Amino acid sequence: MAAPLHFVTKPFAPYAYAGPDGRPAGPLVELLHAACAEAGLHCQVEVLPWRRALGMASRGEVDGLFPVVDSPARRAAFYLSPEVVRARYVLVARRGAAPGGDERAALSGRTVAAYGPSDAMTTLRQLSAGQPDVRVEIEPDQLTVLRKLSAGRYGHDGLALVNETAAQALSAAGGLAGLRPVSVVKHLVYAYAFVPTRVSAGQTQAFDDAIRSLCHRGRIAEIFKPYGLPAAGCRPAARRSGMQPMGFTAHGGHAPVTGVGNHSPPNQMYRRSDGPRIAAPGPMAALDDRPGAAGGGRDGCNLGQPGQGFGTQTGRCAARWRLG
Repeated sequence: MAAPLHFVTKPFAPYAYAGPDGRPAGPLVELLHAACAEAGLHCQVEVLPWRRALGMASRGEVDGLFPVVDSPARRAAFYLSPEVVRARYVLVARRGAAPGGDERAALSGRTVAAYGPSDAMTTLRQLSAGQPDVRVEIEPDQLTVLRKLSAGRYGHDGLALVNETAAQALSAAGGLAGLRPVSVVKHLVYAYAFVPTRVSAGQTQAFDDAIRSLCHRGRIAEIFKPYGLPAAGCRPAARRSGMQPMGFTAHGGHAPVTGVGNHSPPNQMYRRSDGPRIAAPGPMAALDDRPGAAGGGRDGCNLGQPGQGFGTQTGRCAARWRLG
């Protein structure tokens, strides 16, 4: 019997995490095992701090790594599977922080944090390029970013660039409070990465075929639904990732941020998952990118309304925002 493929991931609830028994859990872990079984591969997963996991994969010490955002740097180092789940980066501020101004003043004079090395770090550096008075802070993980932001370590008007859904989970698990969403920055998709020096072309092809088959049969959507996560379309990751034209919400408007491009509609709608709450920390919300009227619709709520914290919405929306 062939040796198992060794994958590493990070504590990144609700996507992947160590469960109460210490075993890897979460929809990306479940999907990996489902795809490996269908492809005739034996795969094992280890949850490690991200910097260690990425370092092991970069040095060829393991066979695979996840989740990975498609990017030129990742494609140069790894073979990426078809995309499996959608997500987005948002800017988060302390409640009561001053709103941004026009596109040149939106981040001016602020400290903005992200964790790294990561795609979030790269995105933040792109966002702040050409603005010398923007102070960029890079932390080892997203929990550290949110804790420091909540404690005012980045200043009263500091910002954090975070994965929206993971931030909700961390806030629910860690009791963070006093934060509010400011702007959607980037839509992205996650995939699995294989180390090309350790995994054969036949193995990666079998895995890709399995992912596409599971996708077309609706199995991927079924795996992500209880977590409220939006499965990606059945297409290769490279076709759908990259910077999207988003803007910085200011005073109820939507001013474009330098380096990102033209803005999208200011009222980004969300829809809640009808799936049950599960062991993953906090209820998660699936993304619905249809623009809607201010105040949201029957099944959605708005992001980034001035002065409104993550926990201040009422009705359906109040149940899922836990950063306030």
